[in-house]
Amino acid sequence: MDPLSISTGVAGLVSLALQVAPAIHDYITIAKHAESDITWYADEVDALIEVCVCLDNFIKADATSRRNNFKTTDSVLGRTVTSCDANLRQLGSLLDVPKGWTQKLKWPFKKKTVEEIIRRLGRYTALFQFSLTVEGHTVLSNTPKDVEDLLKLQVEASQKLHEITKGIDVLSATAEEHRSTAENMNSLLEGVRSLTEASDQISSIQKDVGSIKRQLTDSYDMEILEWLSPDHGRGRHYEVRSRRTPGTGKWLLNTPDFQNWLNNDSRILWLVGDPGCGKSTLLSFVIDELKESSTETNTAIAYFYCDYRVRNTQPLAAALGGILRLLLERLENIPPVLRDIFEKSRREGQKPLPNELKEMIISVAHSFDRCFIFIDAMDEFSIADSTSTAQFTSILDEIAITSSIEVLVTSRASPSPALKSNHIVKNIHANDADISSYIAHVLQADDSLVDVLDKMLERDISETIVEQAKGILASVRFRFLLAVLYLQNIQGQVTRSGVRKALKSLRGGLSEAYDKTFECIKHQSEARQKLAFDSLMWVSVSNRPMKSHELQHALATQLDDEEWDPDNIPSLRLIIRSCCGLLAVDDFDNPNSDVRLVHNTLHHYLHSQPDWMSRANILITQTSLTYLHFASEEKQQRKNEDKINFHPRLTLTPFARENWGHHARNIPPETYSEKALSLLQNPFRIRTLYPDNPRMTALHITASFGLTTLLSILLSKIPKTNSIEKIESHSYTPLHQACKNNHFDCAALLLSKGARADPLVPSITPLYTCVSNKNLALTTLLLDHGASLNSPSTDGWTALHKAADDGNLDMVKVLARRGASMSRSSARGLTALHRAAGRGHVDVLRYLLRHGARVDYTSSDGWTPLHGAAAAGRTEAVSFLLQYHATNTVVESIKRGDEYEYGADDMSKKERLAFIAGGVNFQTSSGRTALHLACQGAHVDTVEMLLSGGASVVVTDSEGDSPLHIAAREGNAVIMEVLLRGEETRMKQLNYRNGRWRTPLQEAQLSGIYEAEQMLWKMSRLSVENGRDEVDDSKVDSQSQSALEAEELVKAIRMDDADAKLEMRNQGGRSPLQQALLFGSLNVAKMLLGLGADIHARSDPGHWTSLHYAAFSGSAEAVQLCISNGAELDSRTQQDQTPLHHACRRGAEDVVGFLLDHRADMYAIDDSKWMPVHVAAAGGHERVVRLLLEHMDSAKVASHITSIQGCAASRGHHGLVELTRKWRYSWL
Repeated sequence: MDPLSISTGVAGLVSLALQVAPAIHDYITIAKHAESDITWYADEVDALIEVCVCLDNFIKADATSRRNNFKTTDSVLGRTVTSCDANLRQLGSLLDVPKGWTQKLKWPFKKKTVEEIIRRLGRYTALFQFSLTVEGHTVLSNTPKDVEDLLKLQVEASQKLHEITKGIDVLSATAEEHRSTAENMNSLLEGVRSLTEASDQISSIQKDVGSIKRQLTDSYDMEILEWLSPDHGRGRHYEVRSRRTPGTGKWLLNTPDFQNWLNNDSRILWLVGDPGCGKSTLLSFVIDELKESSTETNTAIAYFYCDYRVRNTQPLAAALGGILRLLLERLENIPPVLRDIFEKSRREGQKPLPNELKEMIISVAHSFDRCFIFIDAMDEFSIADSTSTAQFTSILDEIAITSSIEVLVTSRASPSPALKSNHIVKNIHANDADISSYIAHVLQADDSLVDVLDKMLERDISETIVEQAKGILASVRFRFLLAVLYLQNIQGQVTRSGVRKALKSLRGGLSEAYDKTFECIKHQSEARQKLAFDSLMWVSVSNRPMKSHELQHALATQLDDEEWDPDNIPSLRLIIRSCCGLLAVDDFDNPNSDVRLVHNTLHHYLHSQPDWMSRANILITQTSLTYLHFASEEKQQRKNEDKINFHPRLTLTPFARENWGHHARNIPPETYSEKALSLLQNPFRIRTLYPDNPRMTALHITASFGLTTLLSILLSKIPKTNSIEKIESHSYTPLHQACKNNHFDCAALLLSKGARADPLVPSITPLYTCVSNKNLALTTLLLDHGASLNSPSTDGWTALHKAADDGNLDMVKVLARRGASMSRSSARGLTALHRAAGRGHVDVLRYLLRHGARVDYTSSDGWTPLHGAAAAGRTEAVSFLLQYHATNTVVESIKRGDEYEYGADDMSKKERLAFIAGGVNFQTSSGRTALHLACQGAHVDTVEMLLSGGASVVVTDSEGDSPLHIAAREGNAVIMEVLLRGEETRMKQLNYRNGRWRTPLQEAQLSGIYEAEQMLWKMSRLSVENGRDEVDDSKVDSQSQSALEAEELVKAIRMDDADAKLEMRNQGGRSPLQQALLFGSLNVAKMLLGLGADIHARSDPGHWTSLHYAAFSGSAEAVQLCISNGAELDSRTQQDQTPLHHACRRGAEDVVGFLLDHRADMYAIDDSKWMPVHVAAAGGHERVVRLLLEHMDSAKVASHITSIQGCAASRGHHGLVELTRKWRYSWL
């Protein structure tokens, strides 16, 4: 490498380093746990930049002189430049990621790699520094081997000189010099050796790390993985793979479409194939091939096999959780951020949301060189809900677009919705070679056919089956599945003649093939026939998928047995063999593995049989009842055991208890009633089977299952006084159970036998339950039996409140026609019209108003429906209510000459109408108009609508706040700009002082929102005249907006009168430290603290401390920095708010958790009498509210939960309102 090439390389390093430097700052200030490393990383890169600039000039000077030190292209300096370039590029790629919370997750994965790069950069800097001397320049122009020899000699010489001089006092300084030189040479020597260790070092650097195998020895980590997904997915994969013969699917690897996908030319490969063409087998083959080919690379593979039988209420969370689990198992450590999420979700009793799982998958994928996701049978993902399938498809599409993950999907249908990523849709069919390979493998593995077959017959079997499978219909549908079924028929033969006859009879489609397989089953012994058919009935009809141990216990239960006999449990392998290939199991050695039909076409075939469903339901019902008899007796024998720690030996008990009635509902009662009654009429048996609900009765059980005949028999035998009105442990009567589960006939029977339509139980009536379930028929039935339309339930809501809240117009009509009160109010004084307005159901609003509801009805705190709609940002509802009020309100009162508080003599009728109840300027008990509430909720469109409807911007509430004060306090610059459009009221709004004698600008300053403050400064054209000698305020503000500009401020402070500059104030009254914390410039904040900035200094106005700004910024690292420098944890602002209040206002969950861990006062009251939890509720921050409620004393929560709910309701946060309502009534 010539000197000019090296000079070019060094200049390139400068350019690269200048790009990486801000990326380090930006990334680390976002990434959790990373801020503590910023100084080290930034200093190393800054030092590298400085040295490279000097080196560039030095080399250029050397090149123009007669002295040319570079005699080889393999010089140490040349190699160092090349290696340093590779490291900087790798560092840049690691930090070049989208901004957001996902960096917090990725940081722990990258930190080890980044630190190793930083250490290398330090060694390169030292080598470059050494090369700036003429001696060093000459040395490093040689090859690494020559340089190593030279440096060794220099180290040895320096060490000897140190030994000679260290004992002579007058030469002590010289001795120290020689010792230091020796150490420096050793350091340089280490750097040079690193360049000669391996020829492929640079390429290995670029790959981050090699293959990582995660060993899960930590039970806590396993608990997290189980939380993500209890099913690791391997069982299904192993089951599919076990049926795959060697070589199957190889043809796919060589297709152009697959190669394009594998080479990253397309992001998604979507394989479309008919049922039974071998899609699952192909997918399992590709997974195993990629696993085998990537053992030496850092590649991750995750997969999910969809199953039509799985009924999951949250299929997206289950699928994405399973994928994330497989990716995490490839890592050495589960990242701390995921542990934090797990702890919080465990406290809340919730699973992560699909979007959270998606973001985590994308984040984890950055830890690998390549990442693949495989999805099998997308058409079976969620049979009952096509929306979930579409959402899953969209999420995979987004993953492919926003990450480097490659996705392969199999399905019967093309993707829907259409994919936006670069993708390929490929149609696939069963391959003749694959079918032949499968046939040969099965025949060779079947010992029973060894003496029957010869090569000629084997060939005939293969050719016949392939041709017959190919010839079905005009297409190639079901070919592989047909081949499998045909082969099952062949395997059942015992002579060569039988085989040839079976071959001749091979014809027809799937139904015929299934018929023939059933004939094979019937040729087995009677015991094995029964085992096979019973197994198929359980698996094909059971209300939920069966685990292998459950199926074994079910098959072991004999209806005429008097006690449980474990010796009856059949072998799982025998069960599968007896079914002649129609059943499959994920993992024979795992008792929790699912047992499944071999294909979902078999499910349709069996369900189409005339008596199959009936026979299966009878079998399952009778067997379950017999098993429950065993279970109740088992528990009776163990009645002295702690019920909480009791794990029944009879593992089918949960399935039988929860599902027998669902199957019984589909069969004649005489087939099971005797056995059921013997169980249900024994209260002790019921108590032992329902240990967590000791008040459960036979009537509750039969009503919940909808077993009308059985319920009738029980009612005739059980005294009414002891049963029909009895409540179980959750305060439900039998009628509640029937209504809750939508069983009309049972509810009708109970009512006819004297059950009260309005039971005397707290909170929830059966009518309210039916309305919640949107069941019109049951609602009408209850009303026909005298159910009270206006009986209050939770929070005083009536059935009409609930129907209006749900937007169920048909239900509203039924209730209204029956005479439901339009004026009946809830505990808070809200009518059904208020609920419809708050939810934005315009069609319900229109109907209620036409049938007697009043738009001017006010709640206990003076809210009209318009207030509710405005607070929730329901713009369409606001528009409708404004129009309705303008044309239909109480004009008669105006005609009568009533006086209004705002009715000046010259005020027009329209203006006067605006101030009466229901009008746009009508004020609540606290003086708030709809415009105040819309501003408070930051609903820009609603604000625009209200202004167009005549809302006044100068009406003030009881605190003297105008809408602009509210918007300024909330920090919403967009809404403030809308409010200030009118020139005639602009200055009046800007200069008006509220009851606290503050202008909107001062409220914005107190709020801490920089953008709002600056906008008001601009609009009011105010200037600061404080007489102090300081830097220009506008300059200070702009400098504080970014870390790099703020560093310039620090330099200015260092150069000039540091004490004065450290505590100067900008136009917002903030010090440089407070500015840095507000904008998240933690590096600057550290430097300012190092220079002596006052951590206890307060802003003016507002009296905020640095910790208040740190908490408000939402950065836990900033909060930790302040606390570690002595900040007062519970310091109060001018409004008596603590840093915890500010963190709650921003919804900063990490900061709230950190402050709580440091014992921040969660009961501190501000000047509005709000605790931090009130602030979080007003902001709609549900996760923060949950966190605080979990930490707070239950008695304190009970005394404040109503006011907390009120804070959420006043801002239109209806989801949070529901949360607090459930919390209040959790005792139910």
